[in-house]
Amino acid sequence: MNKDVLRNLVRQRRSAIPSEERIRAEKAIFERFKELDEWQDARVVASYNSLPEETDVSLINHFLLEQGRSVCFPEEIFNGENIQYHKWQLGSVMKPDWCGIEYPVGNAVSSDEIDLFVVPLVGFDRFCNRLGTGVGFFDKFFAINSLKENAVKLGIAYAAQEVSMMMADKWDVKMDMIVTEKEIIRG
Repeated sequence: MNKDVLRNLVRQRRSAIPSEERIRAEKAIFERFKELDEWQDARVVASYNSLPEETDVSLINHFLLEQGRSVCFPEEIFNGENIQYHKWQLGSVMKPDWCGIEYPVGNAVSSDEIDLFVVPLVGFDRFCNRLGTGVGFFDKFFAINSLKENAVKLGIAYAAQEVSMMMADKWDVKMDMIVTEKEIIRG
């Protein structure tokens, strides 16, 4: 199946999830996340400021701050050619990037300082292939930036976003794991 068709199908599934079910699922995702050794080993975590249609990771973000981790959010720059992460704290001044996603102003964080990347996605499969929005923000970021050798890429999604299989292009970057409300899938 063509990625654009697949993307639309998964978006429809995701938008059909009732708000009460989303809240329950996000709490379950949070509980699964807390079980992971990967966050415990991380000092700096790159997360994201969820868009309304994405899985809300605010519980995870606040938890990480409470646990003394540095949390940073992405700013899409150069018309989507790269991402710059910025340190986020409660009360950070937020500003929209060129595509309208808010990020914290100042305090840039280098990609090679980040231990764990928490990444949004549109869809995924059992092999931890990630279907993004189609712009390639994260694929480009992971391809052109220096990362810590043991940096972990973790996708967050509702179980309804899983597809049986998708064709990955050579530029697609696999996640090391996907966390849903039902399970943790490791690549």
